[in-house]
Amino acid sequence: MADPSNAEPKRSQTYMNLIGEIKVRLFAVDDILVNKAELPAQIVRECCHLQLRFCCETLALACLVAHGDIPGANSAKMRARYEPGWIMKRLEALHPSFFPVPGEMVDLPPDGSEFKEAPAHLRPLSKDELARIWDQLGDKLHRGNLHNLLDPDRQPKLEHFLAIQEWRDKFRDLLDQHRVGSISNTIHYVCLSAMRSREERGLIITTSADPYDPFAHNAPVS
Repeated sequence: MADPSNAEPKRSQTYMNLIGEIKVRLFAVDDILVNKAELPAQIVRECCHLQLRFCCETLALACLVAHGDIPGANSAKMRARYEPGWIMKRLEALHPSFFPVPGEMVDLPPDGSEFKEAPAHLRPLSKDELARIWDQLGDKLHRGNLHNLLDPDRQPKLEHFLAIQEWRDKFRDLLDQHRVGSISNTIHYVCLSAMRSREERGLIITTSADPYDPFAHNAPVS
């Protein structure tokens, strides 16, 4: 049964917009790493860290939006927070399966489809990594103090940029094709976002009770 309120279309559109924002920010990381402006390595690293930190916050907010039908997820206290770790912990207490599930839509003959969970080769971002990356990047986005101003460990290194690429790829593996199920298991967002393509892709919302066959009972809502 679909959410009877008028809030669902607005929630789904907001969720789609937030996932689209993450996609744009990840492509910004790509462009920064190419560094056509020939910026110093430290500036490149800082710009990438800032975009990835925004991605962490945006994904946490997207999870809140997707589960706005849960009273506890829509409280004034929750709406006032942006820290991924704090949000993840509270959402998990309300709905343990709140986090996006990566996968892929597979065509079934003659004209059906099925959502399959992530292939083994993917390394999607986990909710624990989301909080941890946000914390780590927050520490790095400060100039430091006089004690560590000249610390060689703070200077840009190859491993720093490899970590940036790894985090970027984890976001893409998680969100490229994914589903988010409501606490009632009656509404499933299936998002085909084409995270590795600059073309626009949309969000498919279904009201199926079957998370693996999102078109089992209803045509897409939007």
